[in-house]
Amino acid sequence: MRLLLQLLRFLQLQFLRQQFLSTGPAVPVAGRPVLPYNRVMVWVPLLLVAFVVCGVSCARVCRATTAADPRPPRDGGGLSVSEAAYLAGGPLRVTDLTLVSMHRARMVLLAHTGWATVMADTGGRDELERAVLGAIGPDGQSRIPAVRPLVADDASVRALAEDLVARGLALPEDARASVASGARAVRAAFLLTLALGTGAELLVSSDERAPVLAWFALPLLAAGLCLLIARADSPGYACWASPAGRRLLAGLSLADPLTALAKRGTGVLEPELRAAFRVHDRQHPA
Repeated sequence: MRLLLQLLRFLQLQFLRQQFLSTGPAVPVAGRPVLPYNRVMVWVPLLLVAFVVCGVSCARVCRATTAADPRPPRDGGGLSVSEAAYLAGGPLRVTDLTLVSMHRARMVLLAHTGWATVMADTGGRDELERAVLGAIGPDGQSRIPAVRPLVADDASVRALAEDLVARGLALPEDARASVASGARAVRAAFLLTLALGTGAELLVSSDERAPVLAWFALPLLAAGLCLLIARADSPGYACWASPAGRRLLAGLSLADPLTALAKRGTGVLEPELRAAFRVHDRQHPA
């Protein structure tokens, strides 16, 4: 932010200098007129900044993406529904899947008001269901936005994630953070280059704008292509799944409602259940 403010202040000073110097007559030196202002010195430094910022950010996201899948996947067969939910949407998706599964088994009632109520406390069929019952609490009723983060941070979900990472199907936490940070850096570089190009266009005369825009289009094109390639190679579940995990997810059929929920999220649910989750979707987006 400080660098952007300094660049904007520099652009303002250069613009005022150009306006002031362009009104004065040219002063001859040794029989040759001296130009009132050298406009090339205005936009070339800005172009160099744009090239450096875009080049560094693109190299950063490419290096992070390459290093995100360091180990070959182990032969572990197919995916369970809970594993598919983690690869597609992370811990919160696993929580949503467990809540809906318990609702269909009449163990928990998910009301359209956003409350989860225990209907039959059988102790849970697995560790995930026991985590849900523990998050709801001894009163047997709790709001879904309060239940979700507790279950997502439970040891059972962490064990599920560690197993997927060990099998080469999920990205480690540091790799996910590195890829996400690189993508944010490319987006910031794209916006900064767009701002610098706009400022450079305002500082030159109308007959010089075409070459200036053509030069600034190069770093913009590089950053834009890098973002497009990252988006094409990394669909919505790419922050959690490795390339091997994405291939397994792509092979799952959506015929089963729970599998569709694991891959697509709560948007595939029937209207009654969507209403129950719509409350937490507004407050705690997945």
